[in-house]
Amino acid sequence: MHHITKIEHPNLSHVVDFGHVGDHVYFISEYFEGKTLANFRFSKARINLIYDIVVQICYALHALHNQNILHKDLKLENVLYRMEGSQILINLIDYGFSKVDPSRDSQHVSGTLPYIAPELLMGQQPTPRSDFYSLGVLLYRLCTGSFPFSVDQLNALITGGYQYFIPNFPSTLNKNIPPELERFILRLLERNPENRFQSGQEIIGYINRIHHDEFPFSASWSIVNTMRFNSYIVREK
Repeated sequence: MHHITKIEHPNLSHVVDFGHVGDHVYFISEYFEGKTLANFRFSKARINLIYDIVVQICYALHALHNQNILHKDLKLENVLYRMEGSQILINLIDYGFSKVDPSRDSQHVSGTLPYIAPELLMGQQPTPRSDFYSLGVLLYRLCTGSFPFSVDQLNALITGGYQYFIPNFPSTLNKNIPPELERFILRLLERNPENRFQSGQEIIGYINRIHHDEFPFSASWSIVNTMRFNSYIVREK
């Protein structure tokens, strides 16, 4: 796991050390002062912030995927945010313990059940597209307050109901979600990984087109000094 200490990125809490205590793994990472996205409240006036959140998450995922690392537990509780005036700053935590290993037992599935991509529940190997599916669930929940699938639907999937795995439209739960954002969420949630976005940069390009924005394709290191405080926190994985 030494690879995780080498990754430095403005949207990732830098892991400086890690270790084992019995069967438990702990790691020491830079402290980011903020709340989890579970505390973020969606409104029509915050659409711009929603896209900014997604773009910054994609910056972080791109940095991980470039090192052949998957997050594999992307969820609201693992994304921190802080407001700096009108700007939102995003920081991903609890990453780096999921280096891609094709030889690993495919029956071992990491993550939090509602966020896990359907192909993983069917025994397939994880890929970056699995992280993008989790991003879709995160965004769905961020905008609606609900998960795209019920417990019964997830159980049906696990027992062989893959062909029936169709999410409810987000706008049925929140009428303030614009059509282009809804289409974006549903594409992230495509049951076939090949139909999802293939990279974080593709997602950013898509957002720039539908939102008529000009998000850069990589994070600016100019925000590092405002995001980091040179203090650390110990987490258990």
